[in-house]
Amino acid sequence: MIAGTETTERRRARIRLADVHLAFGPQPVLRGVSLDVHEGETLVVVGRSGEGKSVLLKTIDGILKPDRGEVWVDQERMDSLRARELSLARRKIAMVFQGAALFDSMTVEENVAFPYVEHGTCRTAEVRERVVENLRRVHLTDPAVFSKKPAELSGGMKKRVGVARALSMEPEIILWDEPTTGLDPVTADAINDLILETQASTRATSVVVTHDMASAFKVGNRVAMLHQGRVVYTGSVEETRATENPLVRQFVEGRASGPLTDGARDG
Repeated sequence: MIAGTETTERRRARIRLADVHLAFGPQPVLRGVSLDVHEGETLVVVGRSGEGKSVLLKTIDGILKPDRGEVWVDQERMDSLRARELSLARRKIAMVFQGAALFDSMTVEENVAFPYVEHGTCRTAEVRERVVENLRRVHLTDPAVFSKKPAELSGGMKKRVGVARALSMEPEIILWDEPTTGLDPVTADAINDLILETQASTRATSVVVTHDMASAFKVGNRVAMLHQGRVVYTGSVEETRATENPLVRQFVEGRASGPLTDGARDG
């Protein structure tokens, strides 16, 4: 686990959500989410499927706008920026999507090169060199992989390519959407190790969304639980392991397949 020398109370909040509400039609998804993510930390957001975890990430990234509330990244209020301002603000943020979200028609090399081409952040002659380096950072070094299309890759390899593409953005903030979902235990643990390596090398501020508590405890500094559209708990990994909050205990002990029983809030 990556441990900072400062407590989260001393570090500034790079991401701040204040009373964020978002509904799709008549169905509310986020119901007053307030949450800070501190500089350099890895906050893991846990909760059952359908609780709004991925929606929360997309709200931070500006993909979705809340119906009410405020979303801040550093000094910029993401939910009120115009399109061009939002595009510039998002350059510091990388999202690693649940399904990797690679472009099916592009090769691995072209997918990882895409941010450089789109933003023109380096000279054409340098692009391949940077692509190779980013693929090396995720342990994809076989040149034969570079020309493959996503359909030819395993689930674990797709995740790695997605991370390599994210690194092409030189992100200050990384949003990880269910990074171990659909992977066998060995591959999932390798992806957890990759998250830790990425955090160590980039020193980015990160939010990891997952329902996998083994992953949460391995990669996180702090845990928040989302339940019925609200943050009902936040605490360090150590506090989360020991908490008596009944909602969190059910989840930690793997008893969250049925209805969760409401317990203490913000415990």
